[in-house]
Amino acid sequence: MIAPHELKNKSFNKAVRGYNCSEVDEYIEFLIDKYTEVYRRNSELEKDLRMTKFKYSELHNDEDSIRAVIVKAQKLGENIKKQALDEAQKIIDDAKDKCTDKINEAESKVAESQREIQKIRVLSEEFRNSLYNQYLEHIKMLKGIDFSFPLPSENDIRTEVLSDIDSQSKEAKDKIANPEID
Repeated sequence: MIAPHELKNKSFNKAVRGYNCSEVDEYIEFLIDKYTEVYRRNSELEKDLRMTKFKYSELHNDEDSIRAVIVKAQKLGENIKKQALDEAQKIIDDAKDKCTDKINEAESKVAESQREIQKIRVLSEEFRNSLYNQYLEHIKMLKGIDFSFPLPSENDIRTEVLSDIDSQSKEAKDKIANPEID
């Protein structure tokens, strides 16, 4: 590309029948200004292009590093996932073992309780039979008692009760009259 100052310094020979010099000079000046703007913009774009190419090459170089890091991260993620699954399986297995132990312990306690209940049933049956036999013995004994002895008469009972009341009244009067005698 031609630099703007080269255009400005270019001179042409004058001819007899040519264009109006001032119009041509003004138009050339206008073109040089426009060309200068285009030239400056082109320089900026070329500079941006060089920077972009440089950044692209840096990014391209970084891309390989990033890919390597991504691959390592994926492998690390897979390892972490595998470790987590292994740990989860271990926790599940431990929980199953504990549950099995608790179930076995509970079944053992149930069996022991059932044996105790059976013992209590046997003992209660023995106690019931023993109590029943004792009642039968008492009933036999009561049947063997002779209740034919004579009962006291009503007058005899009345006389005895009145006599007791009189003696207790006398004792109470004596206590009231002589409180120091006890």
